[in-house]
Amino acid sequence: MKQVYLKNYLFLLLFSFVTVVGKAADIKVYIIISEECPICQFMGPELASINNYYGDKADLYLVFPFKNSNIKKASLFKKEFGLSAFTILLDEDQSIARELDAKVTPEAIVVNSQDEVVYRGRINDTYISPGRRKHAAGRRDLQIAIGKALKGKPIKSPWPVAVGCFITYKNSVK
Repeated sequence: MKQVYLKNYLFLLLFSFVTVVGKAADIKVYIIISEECPICQFMGPELASINNYYGDKADLYLVFPFKNSNIKKASLFKKEFGLSAFTILLDEDQSIARELDAKVTPEAIVVNSQDEVVYRGRINDTYISPGRRKHAAGRRDLQIAIGKALKGKPIKSPWPVAVGCFITYKNSVK
């Protein structure tokens, strides 16, 4: 799949209206991620499962909101975890992460066809807090949210808060 490099939010808006061939594009799933965050790395296999099951049913994006991320590192992360259905969005100016109101990496945001956020939260319940995790996930929150969103069903809030590495935002947006 073609890698996408966006420099500002205007391009994201334009891009969001383009439907990838073969996909219904009823929903968009944004994973705010950092290739250096240990929790993001741990969630790689869970994201691979989402890739395999929902890759042809939803538009999937990996948003890298840090200046030190580049296409080489992002592509390596994508390849390492088998995330072929995900499109890479490098977000050096953090405009995408700001617009999505992301707080940590990894954080999942599901947007419906009316561009409404229908889910914002954790990928699963493995991490209780940074550095504290269970042996296995008991609840796969993102998979449940995607399934409901694809059926047009509401996802009850409050949504489970994402646990991860905090995003430090720059003071100004370019």
